[in-house]
Amino acid sequence: MHTDNNEQTTKDFAIFLKQNAFDVTRYGSTTLLVKYNNGIFAIEPKAKQGGLSRVIVSKTYNVKQQYRRTIDVFTYVIELNQKLNFANFYLSNDFSTLIVRGNITFVDQLEEREIRKFLEHFDVGILAILIMVPDTTKYID
Repeated sequence: MHTDNNEQTTKDFAIFLKQNAFDVTRYGSTTLLVKYNNGIFAIEPKAKQGGLSRVIVSKTYNVKQQYRRTIDVFTYVIELNQKLNFANFYLSNDFSTLIVRGNITFVDQLEEREIRKFLEHFDVGILAILIMVPDTTKYID
């Protein structure tokens, strides 16, 4: 992947993932949806200085209707960011979705097994949310 163009990098990364038996679907020009371990990850490869520089990985969860646009869900997200460090936690603009986002970073090259390990680590982190912040089931569908 030798380009500064995120669209081309996404196309190339999709080919790489498919060649390595990942279930991949394009979603827009710079995002891929990857099914892995019964979950769906949004993956955004980012190009810089002529090549792939990092891969942004996200999962989303619906915020229960009664907590959207409340201070409670806002403080819940702050608590997630304070207690967990495997990803960053955000709310969508309309407060309807919790976005969990991490980055795959690497030196020189990224191998298929590193991607799998990252996605598995990400899933373990998601499970840790339920342990570290028990109120999760109160806010998230």
